[in-house]
Amino acid sequence: MTSVENKIHIEDVDKYYGEKRVLDNIDLSVAAGEFCTLVGPSGCGKSTLLRLILGQEQPTHGRVNLEGALAGFPNTKRGIVFQKYSLFPNLSVLDNVLLGKRMTQHSWWLPWPKNKVIKEEAMDYLQRVRLADAGHKYPHELSGGMQQLVAIAQTLVRDPEILLMDEPTSALDLHRQMEVLSFMRDVAKGQNIIVLIAIHDLNHALQYCDQAMAIRDGRMVAFGPCAD
Repeated sequence: MTSVENKIHIEDVDKYYGEKRVLDNIDLSVAAGEFCTLVGPSGCGKSTLLRLILGQEQPTHGRVNLEGALAGFPNTKRGIVFQKYSLFPNLSVLDNVLLGKRMTQHSWWLPWPKNKVIKEEAMDYLQRVRLADAGHKYPHELSGGMQQLVAIAQTLVRDPEILLMDEPTSALDLHRQMEVLSFMRDVAKGQNIIVLIAIHDLNHALQYCDQAMAIRDGRMVAFGPCAD
């Protein structure tokens, strides 16, 4: 039964591309403030499930509900960080992060007091991903891992209620991966939002998440709370 207490409620979802079934009878419920991981090898269906929650695609069968209603099409309540970072090469790091907020304000040009507030907010997120000193640089001056951290800050500054992340730590070294996962757990708890992350490494997932869902060949093979 769907409950609005579960901001994400997925029930009996199948997804086909032509004759190929990529998701098979998926059920999932995630509440606000939870950090949930989707664990599995490449091609198992993790990214497809994220796209269904985002609203970029629709299930072939079953329902994807957000707050008790069908997910519908993408909106500003849902943010996504793709595996391939989505930065504008002609904008500085700070302007790339500010762009996320300015787009939600429906205007590039804002009154100075409002612009000052969102700039401070953008710098706060850059500080939290340890890139405050790189605000003046351009994407080509950063490593792939650093660009991914900018993409995370760019999405977070838009204040999504659901944050979807598709292998966002794949370009980071082990130490930075741990930092980002810990940071995302703190974001979920501190801002009472859902963070749903697709990841390969089960050990990493278990250290930081509230729930972990293992997917293999489009099927959920395990799902449950992680040990504290």
